[in-house]
Amino acid sequence: GTTTEDFDGDGSSDLAEWFAGTHPALASDVLRLIPGALTERALRWTSASNRVYRILSRPDWNTAWTALRENINATPPENSETLPPSPRVLDLYRIEVVSPGN
Repeated sequence: GTTTEDFDGDGSSDLAEWFAGTHPALASDVLRLIPGALTERALRWTSASNRVYRILSRPDWNTAWTALRENINATPPENSETLPPSPRVLDLYRIEVVSPGN
């Protein structure tokens, strides 16, 4: 296999799924934001054991991602973080796995 192979066709490479702790043969098991999750400034996403996450944000598509929260330990089956207030109407968010655990 290659680093870009995506056996289950879910849009996440098999290598990225291993790193995230999801199953590369199950399209339903992938790191993702939970639909409708951004309410009252709370961001929710699926999580896996022994993983550490960070939340990145940016105000628009032309600005680089910056870390909003770091060193967030997994609380499977999902994590939730309350975000600080923002003066902007729109913020973009990204969840990253920074440690694949043991």
